[in-house]
Amino acid sequence: MDSNTTQSIVIPKSLAGVRFDRALAELLPERSKSQLQKLVRKGSIKLNGRKILRSNIKLQGGERMTYCLDGGLPGERLAQELEFLHVADEFAVVNKPPGMITHPVEAHTGDSVAEKLVERFGPLPGREEAYRPGIVHRLDRETSGVMVVACTQRALDELSDQFRNRTVRKRYVALIHGRPDWEDLTVNAPLGPVPGQRDLQGISASGREAHTDFVVRKRWREFTLVECRPTTGRRHQLRVHLWSEGFSIAGDKLYRPKGEVERVKSLRHHALHCESLGFQEPLTGEELTFEAPLPEGFASFVKSLG
Repeated sequence: MDSNTTQSIVIPKSLAGVRFDRALAELLPERSKSQLQKLVRKGSIKLNGRKILRSNIKLQGGERMTYCLDGGLPGERLAQELEFLHVADEFAVVNKPPGMITHPVEAHTGDSVAEKLVERFGPLPGREEAYRPGIVHRLDRETSGVMVVACTQRALDELSDQFRNRTVRKRYVALIHGRPDWEDLTVNAPLGPVPGQRDLQGISASGREAHTDFVVRKRWREFTLVECRPTTGRRHQLRVHLWSEGFSIAGDKLYRPKGEVERVKSLRHHALHCESLGFQEPLTGEELTFEAPLPEGFASFVKSLG
């Protein structure tokens, strides 16, 4: 068999109730157990179109399994690298590149932070309601920057509590269109989904509390670099709070004037970056802060502004 060929088979009904790893050993006897585990960790096997990253799930029989023994998947994007800023026994800190999603979703076939974590560390703790190994918090797909991830259940619980209690210190940088007439601004505006628009969030009286402080760092003729310090962590919070004040982030495909085509053709992703994250070490309580520079495309465009 050509190791670069994508294969597709239907799981026999006779394997209903069998663990996925045991079924794999039966279906692919030419591969060793370690080779099969590596394929699973790399997200190289799909059931009914969804990547399978855990080998202890039980099969129902009748699922369609798609796999590529070279470790790739049909339609897979070029692999992205995840930079590890710090690795400890209990947790790790990463610099997420723009374009990488935080955890696997059915409609996306590219790399995710969660998959990269499993590939490096093996099985990690996660919430039972969703498969998000090691994920404590998330960044939007196009947002880059610092994330803390958990390597143990104890760290997952402790770090999650810090985010829930709003003791984590988050600092973002955004490049926005226009020149605001303020030097600093506080936005307290609850956020909720926009009816009929599943991808959009908006200001909503019935939404969840959301608080962001903004400070201007630098101005140009058509752009402004803004520091953003959110206290809460709502979906699209910074993007919506800026948009509610009449400003769109450069490169943002969702929150901008209706019908307007993005004016910054050189930006492949929106210009929003988490440059600093501060939290308490999960075991000792020591205050830690980690930083990451602007990604190349964002930094290059800012430099071109002079």
